[in-house]
Amino acid sequence: MTNQTGNPDPAVSIENAAAALSRAKTLITTANVEDSRYCETELVAAIESLENLRLSLEAVVVPPSGEIRDSTRQIRREVSEFADLLRQAREFHAGWSALSDSGTAGYDAAGVPARIERDPTRVALKG
Repeated sequence: MTNQTGNPDPAVSIENAAAALSRAKTLITTANVEDSRYCETELVAAIESLENLRLSLEAVVVPPSGEIRDSTRQIRREVSEFADLLRQAREFHAGWSALSDSGTAGYDAAGVPARIERDPTRVALKG
């Protein structure tokens, strides 16, 4: 929806961004790899909505209402929460990868998992 100036309505842009971020958070927290692939699409939708919001706010001379400021704070919180989820996922992946590597290579004398160089031309089988 657009306002009289032809720019996107800020309230609709905020609502669309919040909804897209919420869907992205839901998708990224599922254990289903297929669902997480759709997360990028939702993030792109959120970015487009936020860009529309920026354009509409730049087009008006009147400062945004308190409702819009509150909504943008909520969006900021949603983005922060999503960034935390991605950080936690990265840490989990790094830990899981180290655990997996240690199962294949063993540990060094200090009890630290031995480092494995990843070589795509080699395959390690356990059995």
